[in-house]
Amino acid sequence: MEGLEPFNQEAEEALVGAYFLEEELVKECTIRPEQLYSWKLRLIYTAIRSLDEKGKPIDIITVVEELGLPNLKMAGGVSYINRLAGSVPTTANFHFYEKLVREYAQKRKTIQIAGKIMEQAHASDISKTLSDGIHELMAVEEDQADEDNSDITPSLVDLFADCEKNLGEIVGIPSGFAHLDRLTGGFQESDLVIIGARPSMGKTAFALNLALHAAFQDVSVVFSLEMGKKQLLKRMAGFTGYIDSLKMKNPNKEFQEDDWQHFTDSIATLSKANLHIFDRAGMGCPFHLVKAPQDSQGVRS
Repeated sequence: MEGLEPFNQEAEEALVGAYFLEEELVKECTIRPEQLYSWKLRLIYTAIRSLDEKGKPIDIITVVEELGLPNLKMAGGVSYINRLAGSVPTTANFHFYEKLVREYAQKRKTIQIAGKIMEQAHASDISKTLSDGIHELMAVEEDQADEDNSDITPSLVDLFADCEKNLGEIVGIPSGFAHLDRLTGGFQESDLVIIGARPSMGKTAFALNLALHAAFQDVSVVFSLEMGKKQLLKRMAGFTGYIDSLKMKNPNKEFQEDDWQHFTDSIATLSKANLHIFDRAGMGCPFHLVKAPQDSQGVRS
């Protein structure tokens, strides 16, 4: 099975060989030794990183010295390191090689996780198998995203462009509460907003109001760890139609004619909202939600 794993020997050799030409590249490279497929190159790359951490120069002599005799033999010997050092004529394509090595490492990791899921699907609990598998695959994706997003140049360009725009008083997604919007300027794209209060103080109702208002402005996604989708929508229908919450507990008995009209109107309103609710159990890990005591909804607008 090992021989069938995807890898690119030439890209890995070009990546490691580039350090002998321009040793400062090791400070900006985000590849980890375990992301290399070749054991020889892993040993050499580990030695190069160790030399950089110690503040020592990177060349054939220092790498051989850092490896030591046992590791030197496993790394292919002095002849292989010498060939590696002379194999890269320029470092102009270094980041392309870096990207290739990372992509192949991600492919191998994905194949490993897929194999693990296939094995566990035969004997283990399927819910746990799926949950663990999704979590591991998302970790691979996040690792890729973290590595690819290290360059600040695109963000600086976006920042300059944003500053040239007239965004008005509300620069984010409005909450529907005028005083709150004056304080915050609306919810921003990367904000993490935590709503905290004692039990039964209206946290859920407030969060649902925010989510529903955002759904009519853009898109709103609710991850619920406790309340089901129907229960959340029932609460939304109640405050959207200005219906007494006590009546909503037993509509068939408590509703008057005007309540039915308000309820029908609120259902029609909700059907037009760009709102998505996820209420599956066990999704706390994949979506990195933190469960608060007694009452917890994760709201992202």
